[in-house]
This record gives sequence, C-alpha cells and structure tokens, in this order.
Amino acid sequence: NNTLSASAGQSPVIMDAEDISAFTINRKFRKIGGAMSLDSRASSNGKYVLEISASKSIGSDDFAGIYITANRAIKITLQASTEQLSDYGYMSESYPVCTNRNLAEVYVSGTESISKTIYAGDSRYIGFFKDGTTSENDDKVTITIEEL
Repeated sequence: NNTLSASAGQSPVIMDAEDISAFTINRKFRKIGGAMSLDSRASSNGKYVLEISASKSIGSDDFAGIYITANRAIKITLQASTEQLSDYGYMSESYPVCTNRNLAEVYVSGTESISKTIYAGDSRYIGFFKDGTTSENDDKVTITIEEL
C-alpha cells in the first residue's frame, strides 16, 4: 500500500495504473533447456502483453507459454511473426504444448493475427511452438490480453 500526499490545495493525480485482475496466470512454462524467452515488459494501461521469442536456428523443436483462467470476459489476441505454417502461436483448452496445429483451438503463423474472447471461469493454454528448421520474420509470438 502506498500513500500519496499533495501540497496544500492540490490533489494527487494517478498517472497510470495496471489492472490484470480480469484473469489469473496460473503458470508459465517452457521446454527444459529450451531457447525461448518470455517478456511481459510491454504490459500497460490494463493490457497484459507477453512476447515469446525464440533464438534463431535453435536446432530442435522448442515451446513456451502460459496457462490462464479468466475471472471476467477477456479478449486474447495472438500476433505471429514466424515461419509460415511450421512455427505458430496457439491457444488450446486441453494441450499445454501443441506439437501439431491440429491440436490447437486457434493458431497463427507467418504474420497472422487472431483474437478470441473467453469468459469467466474459462481456462486456456497459450503458447508458441517452433520447429528446429527455418527461421523467418522475428521468430516470436505476441500475446495481448485485455478485459472486455
């Protein structure tokens, strides 16, 4: 808890606040010994932004992601910057790691973007799977979550 004080006759102004109470991140995961990095520094103004990046030419399949539960209705947007078809961002109700696009509820690849709304009590695995071959674009998937 922080207390703001102001000079006589002035009121404090809140410049920025972040509320991610609309969902809970139950866990973050990645392949043991993998080359993926997870960066949420771009989160602000009520939006949670997670960038999952892969090292170029990783040499073997790799993955990373999060498992979330919505406390209220939220919109999840996946934005890919990956090799078309072989590397993809995904969302799944059942599979933490989608080693095949057919396991995913939705997926994005290349430079695609997709949004999906989930509701209070719903949970999802959201991640990035990269095969060990070609590197294209930025080799990353950006996940943006915001309350509706």
